[in-house]
Amino acid sequence: MVLMACQSLMGLNSGAWTGHSEGAIKLLKARGPPDPDDMFETELVMCVRAPALEGIFNEDIEMMLPDPPGSRYSEISALNIVSQTQSLIRRWSRPHGLGLGDTTIVEDAKECYKISQDAIEEWRAIATAMDASMELTKPQPLALVHEHARVHQYLGLLVAVTIILNCIV
Repeated sequence: MVLMACQSLMGLNSGAWTGHSEGAIKLLKARGPPDPDDMFETELVMCVRAPALEGIFNEDIEMMLPDPPGSRYSEISALNIVSQTQSLIRRWSRPHGLGLGDTTIVEDAKECYKISQDAIEEWRAIATAMDASMELTKPQPLALVHEHARVHQYLGLLVAVTIILNCIV
């Protein structure tokens, strides 16, 4: 509800409708220096993780986000991979007339693909450790269950983006 209220105050860019992902990205950009201890900011980043895929194809969403200092996991790095993929897709889809267009796209996509594969391995290791922690902890506290779900959601986001990059390279 707060996100929708903030979106209406910020106005619309081009169309009559805006998505939650667009509003969350605008709020994260407007917040100033990142604070990993700010619970609202943490929740906002979590709101963006899955709908961030929309940002790859939605012209109104600009994903560029800085890495916060002291972040426990590299959530923002995962979103930056989405941002790089968004940029590649936009460069690729621009009309080029009769020319070949931007010939560096494939090389840039290969570099982003490698980064995303490395990020998948990092998140897979985090997920494996989290799975082991879940197995050992009975009953499981709600915070651990939420953290477990969050780790697997970021892993899924990275896999989805890597599949898109795989189609380019």
